[in-house]
Amino acid sequence: MSEKSIDFIHRLVAAFPPLELDYEAHIENNGEVLPHMFLVLDLMPTLVSAYLGDPEYQDVDWLGVLGFLDRELAADPAPGEIRGAILTSFVDNLPGSDQLGYGIHRHLGPNLAEAFWSKFPNG
Repeated sequence: MSEKSIDFIHRLVAAFPPLELDYEAHIENNGEVLPHMFLVLDLMPTLVSAYLGDPEYQDVDWLGVLGFLDRELAADPAPGEIRGAILTSFVDNLPGSDQLGYGIHRHLGPNLAEAFWSKFPNG
C-alpha cells in the first residue's frame, strides 16, 4: 500500500482514539497497515457495534467517523487511493437489509450517501 492510504488510516485513528485498539490488533495480526483490510475487518464491525449501542463500543463516535470518511471521500480526486479504499472496502461492505446494523446507511454524509445509493439503488 502507498504512503497516502496508510496516512489516511493513521489520520483516522488519530482523530478517533477509541479506534486505537482496533488499529493495534490490526498491526499485530497483519504486521503492517493494510488500509482495505482495516476498513472491512476492523473499522466496519466496530462502527456497526457502536451504531447498535453495544456498551463495549460506547466511546466510538460512529457518526464522527462517518463524517470523517465523507470528507476524505470528497477530498480525494477520482480514482484516488483513499477514494478507492473508502468505496470498495467501506461503502461496498455496509450492512445489507438482512444484516445487523442495517440502517447505518441512513446516517451517511452526502458523498458517502451518493456512492451508496449509486451502488445499491434499492438500499
